[in-house]
Amino acid sequence: MKSLSLFFVLSMLLSVSNLVSADNMPLQDCITKKLVECSIKINESGTHYTGQFILDIKNLKPTPITLVIQPGLLYIAEDDPKQNFVTTKEEIITLTPSGSRTLAIQAMCIENSDSAPDDDSRYKIGTLADGNLLEMAKFVNDKKLYGKSETQSAIWCVANGNSITSIMGADTTINKSLMEMVSKLTGQKMPTRQALSGYEYDYYSTDYKVQVSGEFEYKISKVAEITIGMFDRNNIIVRELYNNPQQPIGNHKLEFSFDATVYTNDLYYFKLLRNGEVVLNMEYEKD
Repeated sequence: MKSLSLFFVLSMLLSVSNLVSADNMPLQDCITKKLVECSIKINESGTHYTGQFILDIKNLKPTPITLVIQPGLLYIAEDDPKQNFVTTKEEIITLTPSGSRTLAIQAMCIENSDSAPDDDSRYKIGTLADGNLLEMAKFVNDKKLYGKSETQSAIWCVANGNSITSIMGADTTINKSLMEMVSKLTGQKMPTRQALSGYEYDYYSTDYKVQVSGEFEYKISKVAEITIGMFDRNNIIVRELYNNPQQPIGNHKLEFSFDATVYTNDLYYFKLLRNGEVVLNMEYEKD
């Protein structure tokens, strides 16, 4: 009788252990074990740093499952010229038996020389990043720095070896925090104040040699974060031109300018983003 009871207790413990191990299982492991299937769609209102992908995840089992999308999870382009991405915000989701969830995820480009995805681009879930890129993704998640253009610049410093001086944005505290992390990971020295002076490295500089200006007219019905980004022909941001994390309600004329001697391409796109999603788009082409 005692041996039978012991067998029953051990069986119960093993069952509980199996249940616990299934909770918070990484998405990529759930896919490998055929617990879920996942499809990736391009978010037409996203950018390469503000939520480029929408995931459709379906539970293939008749029992609930809780899984985690880890910071550092990679998204791999099936078309080589397109950018690969890294997750910058952790998501924990619970799926009901045979249930599905659709969610937009925060990820950033790790290849600044490739083109941003378009509507026809196809992606697959990759492995977890390692080394400095993984540490950077965890840092962005922990500090809640996802969805910011200056964070994208910091990711490129780690992934592509870009200069630490390319980290530039409206919030100088965030800039410094990102620079310190990049310096720690890559060994690049913290830039001096002099190195960050001048239009090219200073978000607030109005030292234009040849000024090109424009404006968006936009009505805001609810307080929102409004930014205006300047993108090249590959839809990669080259400079943020306007940033207000608490744009008030009302009708607004939002003006922006750039120096045409620094940004010399023949084509740029200006995009107005509300809470990270593109709502207006303007094309600029040199005569």
